[in-house]
Amino acid sequence: MPKKSKGRGRGRGRGNPHHEKQQTLVGQQATSRNNEHKQLPKPTQTQQETSLSQQPYTCSSAAEAQGPLTPPNNTQGGSLTNAEPAQADTLGQKFETQLNLSPQSGKEQGAIPKTGARLKGNSLAPGSQGNGQFSSKNLLAQMQRTPRSASGSQNEASSKSQQAHNNQSQAAAHQQTQAGPQQTPARSQQTPAGPQQTQAGPQQTPAGPQQTQAGPQQTQEGPQQTPARSQQTPAIIGSTTTADEHLARHRQENMELPKRPGYGREGRKIKLRANFFQVTLPNVDFLYHYDLEISPEKAPVSVCRDVVDAAIKHGEFKGVFNGCKPAFDGRRNLYCREPLPLKSEEASLKVTLPGTDGGKERKFTLKIKEAGLVSIKELDQFLNGEFRGKVPQDAIQGMDIVLRQMPSMKFTAVGRCFFPPPNGHCHDLGGGCELWTGFYQSVRPSQWKTMLLNIDVSSKGFQKSMPVIDFMLEILRQDRNRVLDTRWVMDERDKKKLTTEIKGLRVETTHIKRKFTVMGLSHPAFNNRFRLEDNTETTVEAYFRNKYNTSLRYPHLPCLLVGQKKNSVPMEVCNMIPTQRKRLTDEQTAAMIRKTAKPANERQRDINQWVDELATASDQYLKNEYGMRINKQMVAIEGRVLPAPELTLGGNPQGSALTPSDGAWDMRGKSFFEARTVEVWALVCFSHPKWCPKEKLEGFARQMGNVCRSEGMRMNPVPCRAEYASRVQEVEGIFGKLLHDFNSLQLIVVALPDRGNKDVYNEVKRVGDTVLGIPTQCVQMKQFTMAKPQVCSNIAMKINGKLGGTNHVIADSLKATITDDKGNGIFNSLVIIFGADVTHPAPGDMASLLSPPYVASLNRNASRYCARVRPQTHMKCKQAQEIIVDLADMVKELMIEFYKENKRKPVRIIFYRDGVSEGQFQQVLLEEVRAVQQACAMLEKDYQPLITFVAVQKRHHARLFAEEGRDARGKSRNVPAGTTVDTVICHPFEFDFYLCSHAGIQGTSRPTHYHVLYDDNGFSADKLQALTYQLCHTFARCTRSVSMPAPAYYAHLAAFRARGLVNAGRGAANGSEESQMKTYYETIKVCKRMEASITLPKRNSRSTVRGENEPLSELVKAAKGIPVKSVEWQRSSSGKDRRVAKIVEWQRASSGKGRRVAKGVEWQRASSGKGRRVA
Repeated sequence: MPKKSKGRGRGRGRGNPHHEKQQTLVGQQATSRNNEHKQLPKPTQTQQETSLSQQPYTCSSAAEAQGPLTPPNNTQGGSLTNAEPAQADTLGQKFETQLNLSPQSGKEQGAIPKTGARLKGNSLAPGSQGNGQFSSKNLLAQMQRTPRSASGSQNEASSKSQQAHNNQSQAAAHQQTQAGPQQTPARSQQTPAGPQQTQAGPQQTPAGPQQTQAGPQQTQEGPQQTPARSQQTPAIIGSTTTADEHLARHRQENMELPKRPGYGREGRKIKLRANFFQVTLPNVDFLYHYDLEISPEKAPVSVCRDVVDAAIKHGEFKGVFNGCKPAFDGRRNLYCREPLPLKSEEASLKVTLPGTDGGKERKFTLKIKEAGLVSIKELDQFLNGEFRGKVPQDAIQGMDIVLRQMPSMKFTAVGRCFFPPPNGHCHDLGGGCELWTGFYQSVRPSQWKTMLLNIDVSSKGFQKSMPVIDFMLEILRQDRNRVLDTRWVMDERDKKKLTTEIKGLRVETTHIKRKFTVMGLSHPAFNNRFRLEDNTETTVEAYFRNKYNTSLRYPHLPCLLVGQKKNSVPMEVCNMIPTQRKRLTDEQTAAMIRKTAKPANERQRDINQWVDELATASDQYLKNEYGMRINKQMVAIEGRVLPAPELTLGGNPQGSALTPSDGAWDMRGKSFFEARTVEVWALVCFSHPKWCPKEKLEGFARQMGNVCRSEGMRMNPVPCRAEYASRVQEVEGIFGKLLHDFNSLQLIVVALPDRGNKDVYNEVKRVGDTVLGIPTQCVQMKQFTMAKPQVCSNIAMKINGKLGGTNHVIADSLKATITDDKGNGIFNSLVIIFGADVTHPAPGDMASLLSPPYVASLNRNASRYCARVRPQTHMKCKQAQEIIVDLADMVKELMIEFYKENKRKPVRIIFYRDGVSEGQFQQVLLEEVRAVQQACAMLEKDYQPLITFVAVQKRHHARLFAEEGRDARGKSRNVPAGTTVDTVICHPFEFDFYLCSHAGIQGTSRPTHYHVLYDDNGFSADKLQALTYQLCHTFARCTRSVSMPAPAYYAHLAAFRARGLVNAGRGAANGSEESQMKTYYETIKVCKRMEASITLPKRNSRSTVRGENEPLSELVKAAKGIPVKSVEWQRSSSGKDRRVAKIVEWQRASSGKGRRVAKGVEWQRASSGKGRRVA
């Protein structure tokens, strides 16, 4: 019998490696998203051996033999420091420095223990600073359990049962510290959360620390514990041995996410429908999985399907398929309800397909071999709760391919979307593209003990079937009669534009039925000369006249260069091949959004129509082959509408209260919570004085002054200077002169031109953020000249945020209601809230060299944020453990910024991580959660704040519809803001929920999906949902709740800001290795300037951003002739420089004076102001 399938086709997503940077974040300009995931390069064995992560960790006591890996006993009480080499002279060299480990000297510099676990269920009390006792379990063992799920008694029993093994492991660990990089002593393993399957299902392998049985042994019908097994494991993931790498991957695959603590109850109940449809499981216990290999390779998916279909129908091969109609994914995976009668392990079939358009026959070889069994019974047991281990992804993948079989045969497939021929019902997007409408399909587990089919409307732009000449006319937007006149000559600008649009597309010639790929443009046919085989010279026009008896009508038009040989072919004999896809322009994207934005009730109607069409195409096949059936009714759900949080504004000493209605509030007659004063600001207009006269500039300045005054923000109605500019190259000179003439300049407002404003915007931000360190505010020319009060109010909100002010905060009384599982108020102690996002730039974009940006709150109200972003480490091919160190460094730096502002350490950490797919959850657990824990260990020994890590997902196709008309809101008939769902369509056992936190204005609202990956704070469903909804109201740029928590939104803005900065005037990151390395170091310099130049304003600085007491950046010092030393200089509150060595972590004591943390010894300042030594 074939072995159990490991599942082919969908590999786990890999996350982005990370490197550095900082900037102030509240109120930055946003652009559109681009999400393409980058693969993490796999390190070589040589790189692994030289990595930071391969140095030895030792256990300092018998109790820690299986616990966290700590430094040797001579490291001053085990205190961990982060000693770095001296700062390099150049920016590139500084980024190349790494943390060093010195096992020969007996001291580990930078070794990070695994943190975050607690001893026997004891929690860190609010207000404590991380000095309590914590569990000594290692991180992998800790993360395999659900935080707070294991009781104290179970931990005690487990500890006693393993005491003998611990004592034996201590001696082995002691010996390994003398011999360089070796493995730590063996650790016992536990069974996975999923039970071992008996003969009825496949068996699972054990992983993790052994646990004693708390209850009676299970019978063969239920879960059964496997005997404990001891294995040799590496100190940390990334060992050089193959066996240890395999074990590490196995552990990663078997980590569990937190289980659902219960269902939410708060809020008003609402009846909903969701675009999910019940589908029954196949009526077999197993699907038989086969691996196919079709040669020649690189055949399109449609051709591969034709090959398999021909093999099934061919009389010679009927014995192989035995009347079975298998499901095929178009590449390598084939699933059958019965085993194929293969005579050997691999069968080879010869298949011939007829030629297209009268061409030659095409011959293929099809090889079939067994890949394994896919257990449908195991999936059924999982859905029924008989075990709660890992989701059987192989079975879900098999079902998904079965359900996609018939749509793939009948419709045009693009990923998970299917598009039937438009039959004239399509929208023109311009530029030779048209909009096709189809449906998206995927299958997911549910809480109804069955699978659900997610169906949604999908639209994509495809190339129209049209003559190439018509395509050219649409691209150039020229008059047809003028262009087709033989006297017309295409200029270089039009030629470049057409080449950009047509290059890479495929065309079909009409004089001979052949298809080619366009490589570019050449000379017109009448003077495009080439040599024939007899060495005579001719033109393309003469060749077609003599060879094909064809007289060209437009010989003055450029020819197309087609194929690898770049032969010249006249445009008029070529047609564009339909259903091609290319990247849409900004105008085409905007047109597509306008045409696809439908009210919720219309989208619901369209989805029901697509389900009917899908059922018509698939019902017979599913019923006859697998006994499956699709229910055509959307699932009914009972959701809840959470109450809107009360906001606190300014206006009086106690502040004024305001409660949003339908996700929005009105600021008229109300003041900002903490308003800034703008006395000295300048105005730069990118227009000619004729079109934007001086009166317009004065009118805008007056309107801004009036609006700001009404919102409690003082802004001088007369700018210090108004300048005109015409070219993007003038930005740096104008800004520099303004800053030179007005030393106390606080802000520059820029009116962007109507055309080419993207380049001007990027240059303005580059100069303001990374050269001069001056806040800038850009305004579209149309809005600038109209100067409407509402527009000026929105601009004032951005300006106040950029200058360090706060527009509104969540009421303190409401924050007090957010508690943990022990009833302790989350905000009774200091809480730092992180946000992270990932952008996925196109190939060649320099932004691909940047890591995901991290942002963190700086105050109790979570209203002020700063950010870090670094160059990617993939240019240096670092391995995963070093990537973790890079992440930890960014988190550490943000926590130091928090400490500087509050003079206290955060007790709780809440992390919202955007841009994570379901396939990356385990990787995030292994890398990013651990990086946060390592950052805490780098800051202080035994500092272990409580961590909650939540994945934020927007790229999904779940939609919610109000069943009763009275619950629908607005013209778009969307669900109300605050609609929450944590039943039916959510995960059967894990902690997740959908929250539609915003009021949809146009189109159908998309709820955000939140999935808890790690939770030390012990949130209940109600409390985490309420906290998340509240944070959606703290976004500083608008008077509406947004679709995701403000920290995640700011991280998204930071990602695009960093992307614009590194792309401004620096070309693409492609070419030779030397060119790529040069580009890499250019990116490093930009990131360094972002950190050096963008600083947060002082709280008591009302009239200037760059206050007298703020640190001068290294770049600004260098520009002024001040020598930059290899150590970090900062300015204390007294205005004098102080020296901060690299080993300092918490940099400022509560008294405001610096203290030094040296190699395992912490110097602290007592309340009397004198230092005391803490070993």
